[in-house]
Amino acid sequence: MVWGLVAYGGVEKILHFLDGTGKNTSILFVGAGIGIDFGQIIARIRHRNPDCEITFSDKGEHILRMREEFVQDGVRFEQMDILQTPDEAPFWDCVVVFGLFSPSVLRVNEPEIALENIIKITKDKGFITISTHERNALNFEKLLANFNHLITYEKWNSYASHVPDKHEFFKGWKRPHPITGHYYPGYEEYDKGIDAYKAYLEKEGDRRTNFYITKSLD
Repeated sequence: MVWGLVAYGGVEKILHFLDGTGKNTSILFVGAGIGIDFGQIIARIRHRNPDCEITFSDKGEHILRMREEFVQDGVRFEQMDILQTPDEAPFWDCVVVFGLFSPSVLRVNEPEIALENIIKITKDKGFITISTHERNALNFEKLLANFNHLITYEKWNSYASHVPDKHEFFKGWKRPHPITGHYYPGYEEYDKGIDAYKAYLEKEGDRRTNFYITKSLD
C-alpha cells in the first residue's frame, strides 16, 4: 500500500498542486499509520518539489518509531489527534487524509470536528484531499455543505481498490493489529478466518470516492 486509500488520480492531483506552490511548501498526511510506503511517497514528492516540508501524523504513538528509519531534512513524524485542535495551530499548504472519515473510525459528531480542524490547519487557498468509502460519500458530501462558506470542492468517482490479502486481513480481523493498527470490524462472528475473509470480499469491495477541497480566503 503506497498512498493509503487515496483513489486513482488522487496522487497525481496532489503532486500537480505541489508543482505550482514553489519553495517553502508543506504537506501533512493525517492518519498515516505505519502501513504505507513512506519512502516512495517521500521520493515522489521530492521529485516534484525538492523543498517541500513533509509531515506524517497519526493518533497513535507508533508513528514516532518511523523517525529513526527516515532521518531526512524536512521529513517529520508526529503524533497528532485531529479531534484536538492545538492552541497555536500550524498551517500546511496541502493536507492528505487517509481512511479517517468512516463510521468505523469516527463516532457521531466527530466527523464535523475533524473536518473543522483540518480546514483550520490548512492555509488559505490550500488544498485538501480526503478519501472515503463510496457508501459514505453522500454523508460526507452533506458534511461538506456545512462548510461551504469556507471551502470549494470537487468530487471524483475514480475508484481505488484497496483490498487486503488474506494474511493482512487475518491480522486485523478480531481486533486492531497492535503494530499496524489495521482493523476490519464486523466479521468477528465467523469461526474461521477464511470464511470471514470471503464475507469481507463479498461485502466490502473497497471502492472509494475522493473529495478535493480548496480553502477559501477568510
